[in-house]
Amino acid sequence: MIPPCSGPYPNYEIKMYSTKDCKHVVSKTKSDQNGSYRMMLSPGNYAICANSDVTTSPFGLEQSKPIYFAAKEGEVTNLDLVIRTGIR
Repeated sequence: MIPPCSGPYPNYEIKMYSTKDCKHVVSKTKSDQNGSYRMMLSPGNYAICANSDVTTSPFGLEQSKPIYFAAKEGEVTNLDLVIRTGIR
């Protein structure tokens, strides 16, 4: 199901990579009905990369650049991801 432009995106798969090359998946999950997701990661550097499969990326996310971040020990890292639909 494709959500409205201003609504949450449920069931979107989020893959976490341990390196910047977007080849080694260390964790993955799907967003819930509210478009939220949660995963536990060890401290380290990670990247969220757009899905490379066009059939699973209905909004052209395969052209997006990776999002890099660091997970620090004893801290919660919050990331808000915005899905660009290309519709204005």
